[in-house]
Amino acid sequence: MVNESGLVEAGADSKQTTNPIFLEKNSIQVGAESEDVPKSIFRAYDIRGVVDETLTGPLVEKIGQAVGSEVKKAGKNRVVIGRDGRLHSLRLSESLAKGIQASGCDVIDVGQVPTPVLYFATHFVDDATSGVMITGSHNPPEYNGLKIVIDGDTLSGDSILELYERIQSNTYEEGDGAIEKLMILPD
Repeated sequence: MVNESGLVEAGADSKQTTNPIFLEKNSIQVGAESEDVPKSIFRAYDIRGVVDETLTGPLVEKIGQAVGSEVKKAGKNRVVIGRDGRLHSLRLSESLAKGIQASGCDVIDVGQVPTPVLYFATHFVDDATSGVMITGSHNPPEYNGLKIVIDGDTLSGDSILELYERIQSNTYEEGDGAIEKLMILPD
């Protein structure tokens, strides 16, 4: 519902806060665009960009909250995260975890692991069918990215663009999720 200020208010069946104190944070400004979210990094099978240029810590935090919101929409509450060995992956995974927690989802951090281990974890960690891998994959060292699984489905195409749209519209679930470390690989 659009009010006289041009804001779209959350509906009565929404889990989003509609208290006027929080209205700005939980409303969509009609026609508003975020200048710090380049659509070009939302690719067919992942989100990928140049670290500290098109892919920043604050943006990864927003992506994390968008992912957590989609996980909550799927009726789940736990997200496994992992990262590769690139120097900036730890910093980006910390931003990712912060965003996921802000959605109210719990984070299970499996640390530095190969991508297949993250996918394995989404099948075998209790109640955690969603996951995000911070990985630059085969790209040059200045790149990094996110491979995303929500409720057992690897995101691609339109489902990745839905994350972009959620970030653009600033519509997130809110909460205070926990974080735990899980050693999934032996030392």
